[in-house]
Amino acid sequence: MKKTDKKKDKSEEKGGFYHHHTLEALKEYRALPPRLKLEWLEESSRFFYKATPKKYQKFWGKFKRGEI
Repeated sequence: MKKTDKKKDKSEEKGGFYHHHTLEALKEYRALPPRLKLEWLEESSRFFYKATPKKYQKFWGKFKRGEI
């Protein structure tokens, strides 16, 4: 059985991840009122903070307070 030669996506080349947004999705986001964009940003920030290990939460707290 022969391996097919698939083109690697950018995440495999760089070791990170890659995502893409369509032009239509960007236009939809652009049309949202600033208040909704800020609410989304605040919600995602809270989510990532809760999903982050405690040692990093402590680090972020020190950084925000100017201790480091």
